[in-house]
Amino acid sequence: HTDDGTPIEVEVQMAFQDAKSPGVAKQFYGGDYVVGGSPTVSFKYDPRDPGKETIAMAIPGDTRPGDILPVEIVAPAIAPVFRHSADEAFELDAATFYFHTLGTV
Repeated sequence: HTDDGTPIEVEVQMAFQDAKSPGVAKQFYGGDYVVGGSPTVSFKYDPRDPGKETIAMAIPGDTRPGDILPVEIVAPAIAPVFRHSADEAFELDAATFYFHTLGTV
């Protein structure tokens, strides 16, 4: 939880996910998450420039029984980045992303 009172910063960055369709634009519109703790998620959306990243959004625990959380990105692939630095346990069990295929870039 902490290192002598200082919260431990955890960052989990996934590889770019292209839904087995590289070079095809997709409209990512939502995500479901199964997490323990209170992490945030942001998305890298351009593998040629990994500095391009969305604003982080808090994940309120297991989102599967309720509404999906918005993603709202149009790109061929996204790389989710999960961050956590609170004085509590953190666990990332699953992430599901919803999208519509738009066509070739």
